[in-house]
Amino acid sequence: MWNPPYDWPYVVSHMRPELREAYTTRCENWHKNHPPRPEASPSIKIPQMLDARLFEETSRKYGAIIPIPELFKIGYTKEQVQKVLARRKWYREHDADLTKDIDKRWPGGKIKPKKIVKAVNKKTPAGIENI
Repeated sequence: MWNPPYDWPYVVSHMRPELREAYTTRCENWHKNHPPRPEASPSIKIPQMLDARLFEETSRKYGAIIPIPELFKIGYTKEQVQKVLARRKWYREHDADLTKDIDKRWPGGKIKPKKIVKAVNKKTPAGIENI
């Protein structure tokens, strides 16, 4: 299926004069038959309600598990806090299974530490210097 190049007017300006008119009509007809697609409607943007600076400070202070009252101060809604609580509950209930799976995949905790070999300076025997 033929379609004109993006810069077809530039291509036409460098063509031989006897071919210009036919090529121009072909390109213009193609553009009439294939109108540009309408632009996509802008996606709905959810307003950011969380205070990013406050979230950063509390995550530094408490780590990964931020207390519930602090989440409300940051700007979490009631539904978001319910999701956080549900995730935390799920992880508490499945902690043993997850730990077994991790140990099965990466058994790194059972490796014995290697013995460190220290370097020893040996003295050269007498009478062998500068051979």
